[in-house]
Amino acid sequence: MVKKDIGALRENRYQARPARPRLAFRIREGTMKPSLEKFRAHHARLRNHLDRFLEGLTQLDSWSSEAREAWATWARRLLTKDLLSHAASEEEHLYAVLDDLAGARGVRFTETMRWDHRILKEYIEEFVKNSQSLKDAEQLRGARLAGWQLYGLLNAHFVKEEAVFLPILEQRLTEGEIATLIGRMHQHEAAAQGK
Repeated sequence: MVKKDIGALRENRYQARPARPRLAFRIREGTMKPSLEKFRAHHARLRNHLDRFLEGLTQLDSWSSEAREAWATWARRLLTKDLLSHAASEEEHLYAVLDDLAGARGVRFTETMRWDHRILKEYIEEFVKNSQSLKDAEQLRGARLAGWQLYGLLNAHFVKEEAVFLPILEQRLTEGEIATLIGRMHQHEAAAQGK
């Protein structure tokens, strides 16, 4: 019985699988000020794209060359346009406000998160370099490794922002101030994406 089941699993290993549990989670349940909820919703949309990205990484072996290339093109755009513009807008606007609120006197309160962005950029560059030809086994391995590292770090990064930074904004800023901040971030992202 066991051998038969294992054989069936091997034959069907590339068929549709149930959704993987997401690595990301929300630290704080309930609602926040409306503009912070918009920020969390934006993170949720990015997480959904990242889940699709992870699905692609795990299923590439079963796809045709055309499907691999279409996915890689989509993934490169997601990472280089959407994620990098989001990171840049956070550094320019969100982190600057948080550093001011922390009053760290020459030391940036958000420095570790800025380092996350630098590391994420390196993972993105590695993924882009290796995803140019997913026919090559070595490049496929390199793209997967960079993608998995990026996925794990980015999920942890989002959790830290939502668990630490958003409550600070909620406590220290008015809804109007938060709305202005989030508006500037969205304008920055749109401009970076050429929208």
